[in-house]
Amino acid sequence: MNCGWQFVSDYWPRTRPAPPQSASLAAPQRLVSPVFINALGSLEAFVVSLGPQKKLDRHSKSRHIKFTSLLFLCITLAIYSTKTGQPADPTIEPTTGHPEDIHHASTPCLHACRWCSPDRPAQSAPPMNFTTILFSISEGVALLSLNRPEQLNSFNPTMHREVQAALDLVRNDPQVRVLLLTGEGRGFCAGQDLGERTVAPGVAAPDLGASIETFYNPLVRALRDLPLPVICAVNGVAAGAGANLPLACDLVLAARSASFIQAFCKLGLVPDSGGTWLLPRLVGMARAKALALLGNRLSAEQAEQWGLIYQCVDDAQLRDQALSLARHLATQPTYGLGLIKRSLNASLHNSFDEQLDLERDLQRLAGCSEDYREGVSAFMEKRSPVFKGC
Repeated sequence: MNCGWQFVSDYWPRTRPAPPQSASLAAPQRLVSPVFINALGSLEAFVVSLGPQKKLDRHSKSRHIKFTSLLFLCITLAIYSTKTGQPADPTIEPTTGHPEDIHHASTPCLHACRWCSPDRPAQSAPPMNFTTILFSISEGVALLSLNRPEQLNSFNPTMHREVQAALDLVRNDPQVRVLLLTGEGRGFCAGQDLGERTVAPGVAAPDLGASIETFYNPLVRALRDLPLPVICAVNGVAAGAGANLPLACDLVLAARSASFIQAFCKLGLVPDSGGTWLLPRLVGMARAKALALLGNRLSAEQAEQWGLIYQCVDDAQLRDQALSLARHLATQPTYGLGLIKRSLNASLHNSFDEQLDLERDLQRLAGCSEDYREGVSAFMEKRSPVFKGC
């Protein structure tokens, strides 16, 4: 019987093994609840009480039947109390989300994850030369500027691929704490470059759905899902998809001369890049339909009053104010800011109860972060915190 007890004890460890030292996630561990441990303890005491018996009488048979039933009960408890990758505690919900969230939920970050590795490079540099965008990283801020000013920064396949490559760099670089998106020249973005979409008589029409699936939808999702603050500085006209890209960002500043135009209706098209989902939730259905059906120009000042953007600023101050805001956020607990972003985005489709559950789960993740420890320590020590974004 001792051998059986040892097997069960080894198979269902009572405590979590030490977390791995590598940046990758630990292999799933089998963990067991205190209820099962107590049941096994009672089982072991019961077996010892049986003592050596060479011949079973009626009383002994009854005790062995009880033993078999108790063993079955323990195995059943083991099956229902065992969970993969987390303690078998009925008060703890399974963790879902990005891999870094699972890592931070399982163990507080102690310089073992990709966000705060001690051997990360001091300064990041793009591994490729871009031709349609400008991209740089400084002081924790990634600056991505659309750079086709002669075409009002309208998108072509090359620009799409380069923007996606830059966003991949932002997501994977632990130095980056904030992304700032803007445009060069007199316009922010005029949407799709129609020069590459000419429909001549007798020629098959292009598959616009394939273009959206390949380029625009991944772009909007990438901006919205980045686990860090994304600022957009709209420096001029924003039309078509270019008017909806800023809406996928977290904080939108616009120059006083900037304007937003849902130009799709002028071409017989439907607003894309998330426009039909974002506009009604930002300005209400009545104004969203007016913007989409009429295609009228919406000034930056009006956009601020309607709640479409965060702030309208003077043209000469736009870049400086946007950079100042980005640098400020880069010094803040950006891991927690990313969780705030996820929570607010999810609230647009969650029920009240679902949102309460999400707040609970994200608060659990935030409470395991290094930034939370630093924030509390700095408060108690009456000093300025130094956050790491993890």
